[in-house]
Amino acid sequence: MAFPLMGAVTLGAFFISLRQNRAILAVIGVVGGLTTPLLLYSTDISCPLALTSYIF
Repeated sequence: MAFPLMGAVTLGAFFISLRQNRAILAVIGVVGGLTTPLLLYSTDISCPLALTSYIF
């Protein structure tokens, strides 16, 4: 449930940056999108492939 919501926040930041014509909002969206897997990574289940497949 958290993964789609964090993806929606990233997309929201992207569309707000387009609407406001501000590059800094796009940078915040990209940084948030790339840190999403790290924030959701669980040490209980070790699956580095799932963690890195989101980035590619």
